[in-house]
Amino acid sequence: MNPFTLLRADMLTFLSYLQAHPCKIIGARFLATANLVALNALLTKRTPTLLNPTKNARGEFQRGAITKLRERDLPRLCLLHALAEAARLIAYHQRQIILTPHAARWVESDSTTQANLLLQALLPARPTDAHLQLWRAFHLPGYHLNTPWRLITPLLEIIHAAPDQTLRFTTFLKMIPLPTFDDDAPAHAPETVLREMLNLLQTLGQLTWQSRATIQIHRVPALDTPTKPNPLVWSKTKTDAAPTLIADETTQPRALFQLSKYANHLTTLVTTRSLRRLYALDPEKIRRALDQGATLADLQLFLETITAAELPPRVHHWLDAIGEKYGAYALRHVILLESDDPQKISALAQAKTIRACFQRPLSPRAIIIRPDRAQHLIRRLQHRGIFPRIEIPINSQQSTVSILQSPVSNLYFALQLTRQLAARHLINYSLPYSILETLTQTIPAAEMEQLDAQIQDILNASPLFQDPQKNRAATPFVTAQSHPVPASLVSKHLAQIQNALQTQTALTITYYSPYTDETTIRVIEPHLLETRRHNDYLIGYCHRDHAERTFRIDRILEIMSEEKNARAARNAVSR
Repeated sequence: MNPFTLLRADMLTFLSYLQAHPCKIIGARFLATANLVALNALLTKRTPTLLNPTKNARGEFQRGAITKLRERDLPRLCLLHALAEAARLIAYHQRQIILTPHAARWVESDSTTQANLLLQALLPARPTDAHLQLWRAFHLPGYHLNTPWRLITPLLEIIHAAPDQTLRFTTFLKMIPLPTFDDDAPAHAPETVLREMLNLLQTLGQLTWQSRATIQIHRVPALDTPTKPNPLVWSKTKTDAAPTLIADETTQPRALFQLSKYANHLTTLVTTRSLRRLYALDPEKIRRALDQGATLADLQLFLETITAAELPPRVHHWLDAIGEKYGAYALRHVILLESDDPQKISALAQAKTIRACFQRPLSPRAIIIRPDRAQHLIRRLQHRGIFPRIEIPINSQQSTVSILQSPVSNLYFALQLTRQLAARHLINYSLPYSILETLTQTIPAAEMEQLDAQIQDILNASPLFQDPQKNRAATPFVTAQSHPVPASLVSKHLAQIQNALQTQTALTITYYSPYTDETTIRVIEPHLLETRRHNDYLIGYCHRDHAERTFRIDRILEIMSEEKNARAARNAVSR
């Protein structure tokens, strides 16, 4: 079976596992031991783990105890983690790994696009320090070098210059200038490192080892011949256990990605000709989906859609059994109006406007209030000179359904709220401007203004959302936020920068530096546009400093147009 087919299957397993299970990280990015063991057991290429028997408090041997298992001890999982981070399929938030919108886009792409995205993310044309740090963190081939691209760059040039040709390994040894190493370890020998890099390119579908000495180069990523997608099929077990689904390599990744919300991935079976996954429906995940508003009819429709057939009777009975037990008892969050004196409650009930806010009496001293009339009740009580003690955030309970009309509006609302909280230093995670730019082009301006106004109302309603550094003395970090650039202007700057990168033209920018509190005009030759810590940066050669510099996009106050840029260049020449 093609190596990239197995890599694609393992990447889908990696992303589906992160979606279905909360994974905590150790240090800056690595997975915990329990997640490592579970993920390694689901991959198509499993790395053997060392089972080190230890003794318990009674001096007895405890078999199967895994001690000191690190992610670097699992090369296959390290590669998947590095590819996902380089392609921005995952992000780190509050010491957990979460999926980004790029992950859903990658899952829905075709095989060739998926291969190209992973290759360009891991082996970019212009690598940066972030790529080098990633290479060293996950111990990828050549990580011990000062810069692995001394080998990777000429290697890729040879592969791109010789498509669909067969080359010998000795040819690569002659054409690539191999560096000398101070370490005499056999694993760090130049020939060994070069062979490991070629194995990595084979995993990404760029070449194939025909023998130990000859290599077949591919013009496009080598993929298996596509066949008709085969839907998932139910296993024929007749026990009362959870129903099991079987999926092969032709099953749509999108269906498997969505199935992880309701089922557990049990194992992956790989042979030379086939690849099969086994999934079992999880009652706990189904109950969690029911808590979030789903129904059994929605779940049954989803299962019939991905299997392209009616559900077997035993699956119907199993789901109905869960539905009968679900909801027998309910825990609800209600709004109560309480008083120590029952006569006060009776006196309030005499007013028609206040009585309209009551839902039902709970006791002589407590009345259940209708949720949609809570704000009206507070105003009526204050009008009578009664100021109740409010123990719930009433202002934050206003319904947003009337404004949020589509899933795109929901996504824009969540994105803007996230960026506002990040600007107030309440969270350390912010999404890139590129997603916001795409959303602003699909939402009407009137609806966008309503969403922005409601976000401001939510932020101003509670002191929890206020900027904790608002009343502090000025610091460089606070000064960095003193020149906010609107999202529309940032989107315009990103479009101008991308145009300059494609046409290879210089830009004249007005840039604000929060550390010197100065605004300068610079002529930049753009080299690369990348995202670091959820902020967009431009890397380019600065004519003012005569060196390569990094500029944050949301601190660029202005980018001169081509006419102004040409006029400034003519003035500089005349001077």
